[in-house]
Amino acid sequence: MSDLLSDGAARTIEILPLRGIAEIVAPSCHVQKSYDSSGQDQTALQHLGCAQNRPIRPIPEAQLQLWAVEMASTPPVPSKAALNALRGVLLTTSCSVVFLAEERRRRLKIARAAIDNARKLHIVKSNRGAVALSESWEDRLADLGDEVLSLPSASRPKNPYRRRRRSNSSIALPSGGGVDVNRIPSDHRETASGIAAPGTEQNAVQEGQKANFGLDTARLLLPLADIRQLDVSFKSLAGSAIPGLPLRSREEDSHKLDKDVDARVKVSLHRTTLRSLGSKIGSASFHELLRPDSSAPARLSLSNMPAQESTTQSRHIGKVAELEQILQDLEMGQSTHASTSEMMDLALVQLQSLSESRPTTPTLSSLVKSNGLRLLKITIESEPTKTETVLTALLPKSKDPIQILSPLTKWLWEKKDKKGLERLLQLLSDRKQARFWMHGMTLYRVLSGLDEVMGSFKDIKHLYRLLQSAGLYQGIVVPPNIEYKIRRLMVSKALKAGDDAFAQEEMKSLYETNPDAVKSDIKLQSRLIVREAALGHWESVRNGIEALESADDTKPDDLRYMISKITDVFVQTCSSEGLEALLRRFVRSYRIPLRSRWVNLVLDQHAGRHDLESMFSWLQFCHDAGFQMDDTFMRRFYSGCRKYWSFSDKTITDLHQNLQGLSPAISNFSPSKADGKGSSDLSLPLLESRHWLSEADAFECMEWLSAQDEWERVCEAYNRLQSSELKPSVRCLRLAVIGHIKRQDGSIDEAASLIDEARGKGLDVTEALTPLLLARLEKGDDAGDLIKQALRRGARIHDSVYNKAAQILSANGDLRGAATMCEVAARENGNGELLYSEYNFSNLVFAYTGSASYNALKSILSNFTSEVQWWRGSRACKESIKLAMKTTAMRAVVHPKEKNDHKDALFKLDEALIHVKKCRSTKDDRRAVTEAFIRVFRPLAAEPEQDPADARKPNLATAEMSLPELSETKTFQRSVLVARQGLAVAGEA
Repeated sequence: MSDLLSDGAARTIEILPLRGIAEIVAPSCHVQKSYDSSGQDQTALQHLGCAQNRPIRPIPEAQLQLWAVEMASTPPVPSKAALNALRGVLLTTSCSVVFLAEERRRRLKIARAAIDNARKLHIVKSNRGAVALSESWEDRLADLGDEVLSLPSASRPKNPYRRRRRSNSSIALPSGGGVDVNRIPSDHRETASGIAAPGTEQNAVQEGQKANFGLDTARLLLPLADIRQLDVSFKSLAGSAIPGLPLRSREEDSHKLDKDVDARVKVSLHRTTLRSLGSKIGSASFHELLRPDSSAPARLSLSNMPAQESTTQSRHIGKVAELEQILQDLEMGQSTHASTSEMMDLALVQLQSLSESRPTTPTLSSLVKSNGLRLLKITIESEPTKTETVLTALLPKSKDPIQILSPLTKWLWEKKDKKGLERLLQLLSDRKQARFWMHGMTLYRVLSGLDEVMGSFKDIKHLYRLLQSAGLYQGIVVPPNIEYKIRRLMVSKALKAGDDAFAQEEMKSLYETNPDAVKSDIKLQSRLIVREAALGHWESVRNGIEALESADDTKPDDLRYMISKITDVFVQTCSSEGLEALLRRFVRSYRIPLRSRWVNLVLDQHAGRHDLESMFSWLQFCHDAGFQMDDTFMRRFYSGCRKYWSFSDKTITDLHQNLQGLSPAISNFSPSKADGKGSSDLSLPLLESRHWLSEADAFECMEWLSAQDEWERVCEAYNRLQSSELKPSVRCLRLAVIGHIKRQDGSIDEAASLIDEARGKGLDVTEALTPLLLARLEKGDDAGDLIKQALRRGARIHDSVYNKAAQILSANGDLRGAATMCEVAARENGNGELLYSEYNFSNLVFAYTGSASYNALKSILSNFTSEVQWWRGSRACKESIKLAMKTTAMRAVVHPKEKNDHKDALFKLDEALIHVKKCRSTKDDRRAVTEAFIRVFRPLAAEPEQDPADARKPNLATAEMSLPELSETKTFQRSVLVARQGLAVAGEA
């Protein structure tokens, strides 16, 4: 260090840090650079002295050396722990990489072994099950066209290992499976040489491609057929292997192959062709499918079957082709009677030959059966005596004899051929046909399926009469149990169709056959009781139910089903007033499940009269009986609240939110009235008819177009619906009728033709008839004649049409005609009650007041004020009464002699006006409805716990409400009724 300090340059460098320190310590001191005698710089020493205002003493050399060492120290070295951690991370990463590589290698090894095993199994399968495998190939390649049948080459091997493995597989094939290469046609050899490049490697690739199919390629060729001779013969197509065809254009392939197959017929014996023939019975000609194909070379079918089986199949195809040609000639009917008989004999010989030797494929069998049905129909029309022979040959070809006997029975009935039916019954009842007759159950099955084949029960009954006259039950004896089943079936069909006379006749025969079985037949007795209910014989219904209840073998499910059917009949034929009592009794006694339709009918009855007590008593009963108040019921209930109680959307929304808080089962749907589909909710593809999958899609499209007022497109959509396979509905017809009326060049006659066409098809056109009748009335047609004509056709006319007709008659001055129109509407739609709707009441008041028929006016006003109904508080009733009061008051002034009559009419009209105010719903009514409905949905957890002794009592599904709850409910509802009566009194005052 002393040597360094003695050096001048070194002294200058080493002094710099000391000098900097001195400047920091005493920056205000004046520094003068000086050197002592030994050459040391005394600047730093002077700085230190200046800082303390004392003489500067020289610093020892050892201290300076210590300062220099400290200021020139090296940077810190990492610790040993850090180095060890870094080594550990590197070691872990290396081990992970090694483990992953080893795992990947192991998985690749397993995958290669699996692929090799699968290839070996494939080769074994191709050698041992060639026929099945070839059929599977044909199924897979059935719909892929000509290119697949030409056996395109496989993908080129990508590595030597794959080429070596494929070549080994090709060598492993049995040597006996090959065919002499020299037998391959020269054009095929040229084709093969055109794709193969020079060199042995290309040949190995070709061999690998052949072996990759896993098939014996020599057996993949089905010989070509020559249809110029009716016996389609198969010849062996030479070739040991099928080389990959060159990727040339179809024109070049056709040019090359036409030289080789000009003497052969270009026909595909593919299984898909036969399958399509089997599915379309009699719709396509077999010879059209065997016609030479001029657009493509010979198409080879993948078939791996022995030569003997191929020959058998070729013979069957030839016979089917000949039978097809004969049937075409017979159906054309251009031959003479003698030639027709000979051709039928020839067709029968072909059918018998095909029946004796079973075809090799199911599609050929179905084709034989379809042609046999065609021959059977021709035989019935031309040579009925040969029907038995054709049927005998055809029945063994069908798995289910009903497929043959059902159309045969219909054809014989259409000809009213009693002799034919007699021969049919004799043939089936013969011992040789016992497996088809099945002791008469085949006839039972035929009669059971005639509903879909024939139009009405009248036709079925006529056929049954023909069978009886042909010897059924007499010459053709069936076991008693089968006779009971057949007669019971006909009784059920008769009861369903309403043919009581025929049902009674067959019931007598049933009692004669087996009276005990009739009494214990619950289903038959149930159908008889339901029919009695439909006829209105309720005393017989009650007796029948009691008899079934006392029977020991009556099942509860059968009894409940019968009760449900009786209830449906009661709803259709009787008023809804007695429905509640009937349902309460049936639920208590038989525990039948309540249906939404029944519940809503009773609710509408009570809500229409604003009877809160009865309404919520019934609703509570339904809730306790297990009736599920789902979203559909809730929407229906909210609709009733709007209709009967004038609820607003906000009130209903608040009610729904409160119910959701009480019952989590209530879903979160929008209860508002305007929650339907918007005009932009329709998906664009539905505007095109090719995307319609059902009638609902077509209606949705038409409804969207009608919302856009695009009536021209609505008519076009209906025309597309008619031309499609979908069945048009009445709602689609209604939109089409409106479209024809409202479009620019609209025509009422075109709309009427649509309705006439739909009526001819048996549709109920009531819904579609309404806009047409309204349009005719607005056009100026005579209202009376129009309504009479519609009623004469059996149509049910909507209330809006009657209302429009009565208004038009009143406007034209025909007040008596308007009153008559209201009477017709009451007879058709109101069960004979004149005051069945607000519009009928308003039209009657206007007509009677205008014609000064005060007696009739006072009669309907007395009826009007006799009870509370929701529509009697409507605006239409109020305005019609006010107008009648003004007219009557003016008459009283103008005609003072008849003042008393006018005054009496005014008093009645004033009472009716006060009654209108009574029938209008108030805010208190809506609050009472809301609170009562919430009480129904009150959770069980909020109710007091049930006493254990009460747990043994029957629930509310089979008993009335308990007395405390009933009294509480009546107290609550009595307060509401008192409030309403007070408002009514205030209104009267």
